[in-house]
Amino acid sequence: MRSGGKWLVLLGSVLCAVLLGRWLLSRAESSGPLVEFIDNTAELDEFLKKSQGSGKELPPMSPDEFIEREPWSEALVGRFYPMIRKEATFTYDEELGFRRIKNRSVKRTLDEHPKGGYLIQSNSLGLRDREIIDEFDVRIFFSGDSQTESVCGVEESFVNLLEGALSLRHPQHVVDVINGGLGGTHPWHYFDTIKARADLSPDIHVSIFFGGNDLAGVITLERYYRGRGPGRSRARAAREYKDALKAVPAGLGPVDLQQCLYFLSNPLDAEYAVAAWSAIAMEMARECERQGALFVPVYLPSPLSGQPDVYAAERQLIEELVPDLFELMEHQHVLADRWIEDLRQRDVEVFDLRPKLLASRERLFWSKDFHLNLKGQALVAEALEEVLAPKVAALISGSGSETAAEGDSDSPK
Repeated sequence: MRSGGKWLVLLGSVLCAVLLGRWLLSRAESSGPLVEFIDNTAELDEFLKKSQGSGKELPPMSPDEFIEREPWSEALVGRFYPMIRKEATFTYDEELGFRRIKNRSVKRTLDEHPKGGYLIQSNSLGLRDREIIDEFDVRIFFSGDSQTESVCGVEESFVNLLEGALSLRHPQHVVDVINGGLGGTHPWHYFDTIKARADLSPDIHVSIFFGGNDLAGVITLERYYRGRGPGRSRARAAREYKDALKAVPAGLGPVDLQQCLYFLSNPLDAEYAVAAWSAIAMEMARECERQGALFVPVYLPSPLSGQPDVYAAERQLIEELVPDLFELMEHQHVLADRWIEDLRQRDVEVFDLRPKLLASRERLFWSKDFHLNLKGQALVAEALEEVLAPKVAALISGSGSETAAEGDSDSPK
């Protein structure tokens, strides 16, 4: 064989090896859920014991006065957001605590998805959205957890669908809607997001409070900030119902049942969680007022609570196998009602998605991990359009255009 031929063979071998390596890497990256539940309860409990204050019983947080919070350090983030240890996916952020790695695209397989999967893409800010534009007439920014970040492609998320719908209403204007949701977070992070993304100058900030796990999600940080020490571990309850829980769809754990296990072990903390939601939401409202933005809190129920008829089989299974957890799951409605009324009394209206989900006879969540599926994304986008369209029209009308309906001003904000 000629020397040139040998080089071609060698080059071909190297190329095949590179392509094979990339294929194997993509296969490795494509498996697993969007949000992995990392249980660091024992480690966190020890940390909370060391940071415990006087031990005196404290009342729930007040919505009228926010608490002092220390700045995020990388060590502190690691305690409360253990997913940051996945260095190829997340990174420390001094304002947000943590965020996604910037400018990254990863395949994720999902058999239920019409395309068999989707891409997890992040832009130059580490958000799961397209690149941020410079010129716009109205900007809406969303914060939330994985239900907001969405288990689907960027173009399929309710945030993106909403942007398309609002843009159709105002074809001569630029209506920009940004997805600031991040999986594995809760309302403390939503508040941090409002402050950290102030430089994007949103006109409206929408925050999605998820009933399935956000209530328990706020408690560990509330206990830390206020020196209340650790709660009772849910491990004992988990062991008690271990065999029964094996028969329940695994995806319901992080989305719903882990929260129920926590409140089963710490029943009084349900009231503390509602108070924390109210306090955080009111501080978010005050922060939005300081920024000159409208604040729109939204309540999204968990699948089994939000669609009881559609998920009757799963509900019956849980009621038969783990009746205590079923009772707590039903109690979410009571807690949500208290939170909504608490904010209403302070002139902050919550957009409640429960009626919209209840009216649907289709499954709006993936069967594997119980995040909103494509039908759910479309329904939430349509529901949000109803409540946000008048606000967008008013903003456009007040910006100097002739009428909000005609939308004929081309000057960006």
